[in-house]
Amino acid sequence: MIMASPSHGTLSSVCLTLLTMLFLLVRTSTSVQTLCHGAERSALLLFVQSFSIRTISPTSSYAYPKTESWKLSGESSDCCLWDGVECDEDTGYVTGLDLGSSSLHGSISSTSSLFQLVHLRRLSLGGNDFNYSRVPSKLALLSSLTHLNLSNSLFSGEIPIEITELSHLTSLDLGRNVDSSARNLLELRSFDLRRLARDLTGIEHLDLSSVNISSTVPAALANLSSLTFLNLEDCNLQGLIPSSLGDLTRLGYLNLGHNNFSGQVPSSLANLTQLELLSLSHNSFISPSLSWLGKLNKIRVLHLSGIDLAGEIPLSLRNMTQLSQLRLSKNRLTGKIPLWISNLTQLTLVHLRHNELHGPIPESMSKLVNLEELKLEYNQLSGTIEFSMFASLKHLTMLQIRRNNLTVLTTISDNTTLPKFKYLALGDCNLSEFPEFLRSQDELIYLHLGRNKIQGQIPKWLGDIGHKTLSILILRNNFFTGFEQSWELSLLTKLQWLELDSNKLEGQLPIPSPSLVGYSISNNFLTGEILPSLCNLRSLGFLDLSYNKLSGKFPNCLGDFSDSLLVLNLSNNFFSGRVPQVFRDESSLRMIDLSHNQLEGQLPRSLTNCRKMEILDLSYNRISDKFPFWLANLPKLQVLILRSNQFSGSTTSPDTMLEFHKLQIIDLSYNNFTGILASEFFQTLRSMRFSDLKEFAYMQTIHTFQLPIYSRDFTYRYEINLANKGVYMKYWQIPNVIAAIDLSSNTLQGDIPQSIGTLEMVNALNLSNNHLSGGIPSVLGKLANLESLDLSQNMLSGEIPQNLTQLTFLAYFNVSHNQLVGPIPQGKQFNTFDNSSYEGNSGLYMEHSPKKPECSEAPPQRPNLPKHQGFYNILTKDNEWIAVVIGYGSGLVVGVVAGSRVSSRIAEWFVKTFGRRQGNQRRGGVRGVRH
Repeated sequence: MIMASPSHGTLSSVCLTLLTMLFLLVRTSTSVQTLCHGAERSALLLFVQSFSIRTISPTSSYAYPKTESWKLSGESSDCCLWDGVECDEDTGYVTGLDLGSSSLHGSISSTSSLFQLVHLRRLSLGGNDFNYSRVPSKLALLSSLTHLNLSNSLFSGEIPIEITELSHLTSLDLGRNVDSSARNLLELRSFDLRRLARDLTGIEHLDLSSVNISSTVPAALANLSSLTFLNLEDCNLQGLIPSSLGDLTRLGYLNLGHNNFSGQVPSSLANLTQLELLSLSHNSFISPSLSWLGKLNKIRVLHLSGIDLAGEIPLSLRNMTQLSQLRLSKNRLTGKIPLWISNLTQLTLVHLRHNELHGPIPESMSKLVNLEELKLEYNQLSGTIEFSMFASLKHLTMLQIRRNNLTVLTTISDNTTLPKFKYLALGDCNLSEFPEFLRSQDELIYLHLGRNKIQGQIPKWLGDIGHKTLSILILRNNFFTGFEQSWELSLLTKLQWLELDSNKLEGQLPIPSPSLVGYSISNNFLTGEILPSLCNLRSLGFLDLSYNKLSGKFPNCLGDFSDSLLVLNLSNNFFSGRVPQVFRDESSLRMIDLSHNQLEGQLPRSLTNCRKMEILDLSYNRISDKFPFWLANLPKLQVLILRSNQFSGSTTSPDTMLEFHKLQIIDLSYNNFTGILASEFFQTLRSMRFSDLKEFAYMQTIHTFQLPIYSRDFTYRYEINLANKGVYMKYWQIPNVIAAIDLSSNTLQGDIPQSIGTLEMVNALNLSNNHLSGGIPSVLGKLANLESLDLSQNMLSGEIPQNLTQLTFLAYFNVSHNQLVGPIPQGKQFNTFDNSSYEGNSGLYMEHSPKKPECSEAPPQRPNLPKHQGFYNILTKDNEWIAVVIGYGSGLVVGVVAGSRVSSRIAEWFVKTFGRRQGNQRRGGVRGVRH
């Protein structure tokens, strides 16, 4: 039998198949052998073992521990299969490590096994907690890195210059390393942006947000021609934005917000036609012209809040048909909301709050069917709107239109379906009844109905619809009298912040759920004692029960029931008895106001546990004790008000080394202090001798809620009553630059100590109504910031020092009813003081007249202030006196910061403090909490 031999083509096909199979077999065998090199697997495990795992991350709410899947045995021993690990398919070396948001806690040492992974090209450690450690300089050993992400991980200190040696980097993210108070942790000092632009020429993605760079932006940054993403937000950058940034034509993302840029925005940015996000928000531009914006027709996200934008909403925006987010808040925009805005149908977010817009809300905005957030609060919008106009906006979850001049009609027809709101602010909308449409709003997280005219009771169904989601409820400044069917606030189990101030609530104090963080129910008509169940609110940070009719003993639990309690305000009630020794170790309390009650006994020494205390006001009680020098152990104490109690004894410090490090307001008036006015007393007031304040601010506590979608800041600004310029005033806000001493209405004796001349920061000094003798010390002329000086009702003798005319901020001066003689100083501020400043001193005279022309004539008296002057009549209504105070508008308390630093915010504070006169109405503005 003859057999046919195979053809040449068939043989070639078989051989090719065999060779292919052999190649795949060898490749597979090789890859199995080379994957997960043992040394690198050990390095990975050692690296992870140097950290603890914290399942609750302070930096990321999406964290999960990726390394829990890493195993040494079985199929999981191959490190190239581990979660977050990437290997080269050919060599098996680890080239990528992504442990972002992996719940790691610890630090990276210079000997870390991480640096043995020398083949790494991509390293992501963002979203962990590296416990304020330094960025390791040994990262330079990973010379193949193209991507490095250390963002949002609590790294701190100086960024090492060795970072610039990673010349292959195309992506560098060091952004958002901030602490819980949003303080920047990283800084650029050992090198600058110019060095970075020189060495990292291939960079495409650069994020240095919240890194303290503190410089100008060099024109050389434009040399990074590959950049597609640049984030320099919150870097303390200054000066002008260089026009050369317009050369970075590949940029799709540019964020320069929250810096100190000045001047104009360069029109060269119009060249960045690939931009999809542009943020210039919160800078110091001067009425920038943005007519060029219309050329950026790919923009989807535009953030221009807080840049001093004036005039009408820029017409150039109407060409941005791709626009999804528009933020123009906190500018000086005027005019009406333009009708063309409804043509930008891709908009999901419109923020126009804090401007000067007027007119109605256009009905055409109902065409923005993709809209999710609409913020129009703090404008001058007016007119009557039907709430049903928002029915077509099915995706709308956030609507804030409070603080306008709107009247909102909330009646909704049965066949109208509203969107499900999560954030709804209808404050100041002239509502007269609780909106019925809220019955179906069972997804609310934030509800603000404050400053309306809603009467009657708070409906029971609010507890039904809000028990799963409602976190913040603000119903202040209405006319609520109680709760329908006596429903309990504890039904709102997710509630964190509750404001019921300035209503007509009666009966016992309502007790909310234990989830509450802030509770303000001041200025109502609550009676009875505080129920013990209040002490179940273990998360409470702010408690304001002031201006009610609550009585009984001071609750024992209030000093130690909450580790997080920051503010405790029980003022203007009828609490009696002793303040118990209940303030726990490591207390978080920053402010205690127990003024205007009937408390007695000694001060509890456990107050020394309140090491974070800033404000302590115990005025208008019956507390009997010696001066509490031991409070000097509170390193942050700034305000101490003990006015109108029964304190007694000497003001001599028992320890010459004792100092109040931060104290800048002290009021001991209307007590029984006796003896010599000791020199040591003034020597203890360290912060009044010099100041390290860097900027004007108000004394306050801020709490930030991290809510779904966005965070919400609540600010509790401290307030006090204080005698100044001869008038007992309510300071609704306390500037951090004010310094005042009031020792009036005691029985202090002796000379005024020379040490008082060292208190250069003092603005108001009141030593009146004592038994002081001797002369007026000329060292008072050194107190350059002094605006109010009251030495009346003493036994002072001699002449008025002529150098007091150097006190150019002095707006109030009173030496009446002493035994002074000689000429009255003339010139500058002294030419503005009337005769009442000098009456009762028969030996005083005007220098140009040989006799005492008018000093003994009694002019019209200002109202006498009774010892227990209360909240409602603390300011005189004398129009002439108002004019005099305003006429002295050059002093620190009325307009100047720290001598020569002038702030426009002071002028605003001056209007709020001096421009309003309090009447006898009990219902007024909200105390403490401001938004």
